[in-house]
Amino acid sequence: MPRDFGGFAYGGGDFSTDDDDAKRFTKYAAHGGKLIGVSTQERDLGNHILSRRIDKRHELADKTPGIVWEVDDSYVTFVTLDGARYLVNLSQGSSNNVMISLGAGPESEWPKPLADTYVDVTIVSGWAKAGAHPQKAVDELSAIDDAWNQCVAKAWKPTRIRNDVNVRAKAVDVHKGCRKHMDDLEKALVKIADERAKARKALFDKAAARAKEVGAAK
Repeated sequence: MPRDFGGFAYGGGDFSTDDDDAKRFTKYAAHGGKLIGVSTQERDLGNHILSRRIDKRHELADKTPGIVWEVDDSYVTFVTLDGARYLVNLSQGSSNNVMISLGAGPESEWPKPLADTYVDVTIVSGWAKAGAHPQKAVDELSAIDDAWNQCVAKAWKPTRIRNDVNVRAKAVDVHKGCRKHMDDLEKALVKIADERAKARKALFDKAAARAKEVGAAK
């Protein structure tokens, strides 16, 4: 995909679930992500579950084998043997400057494949836009997010005509009451990540064998 072929993303809210709550989502964390539920007392729409990265596995590791897919000015789209896509800035002084050279290099020096298996609604909707993933997956993620929005909006509604509400404490209760939808989103995202990882591992095995066959792994 071209580097500007991205999916959609969600904005924040006045209140959010905390890091302790995010620790519940261990399966998603294994893919490098965490979930944050956000809401606003006065908002019927626009309450979302956000996905965020928790590490730097999205940065291209040195000596990762792959191909240059696209060059745009000083940016290179680099596709690894397992199908991951990285945007590399070749400008001097860039924080993600990685040396790209001819040949895959010795297999013994390759980093482990599947370094980055993180997915979120932006990534999945970008895949769908490019025809690389079923739209129904995006629809499922959107439906779960809509269910969260409806749940928190309903819980907040009785407090809107009162002025004696501790809104910060209420936010904790509101979010706890809607946790099911965060659980549902974790399951959906992990399912996508696991399926993609399986397909990428098969791709890596095939590409690595070909690289060795043609003498590129030296």
